[in-house]
Amino acid sequence: MPRTRGEFDEYFDDFCATRLEVSPEAQALRDEAVQPRTWLPGKVPTPAIRAMLHERARDLLGVEVSDSDRRALRAFAARAKMGAALRPPQLRLIPSARHNPDD
Repeated sequence: MPRTRGEFDEYFDDFCATRLEVSPEAQALRDEAVQPRTWLPGKVPTPAIRAMLHERARDLLGVEVSDSDRRALRAFAARAKMGAALRPPQLRLIPSARHNPDD
């Protein structure tokens, strides 16, 4: 297990470059990956999601990212950051992050 952030970055980059592949299951979920239907990720604009995908994942899934996608991500991140700053601390996390499912 990597001990430092730098070691993790090297490990992650190597894994993505040499071992990440598209399984039949991943291919079946390709559209869901770039346009999630679940309640929270579903609020993220599809262009922003495309811009968030790891470069190797984009290559494997055949997802093109445009400058417009990157601008959408910056705009979404700015709105999310402002919204978080305006909320009380107890409302800044999504419910599943505040809740222990084993309780």
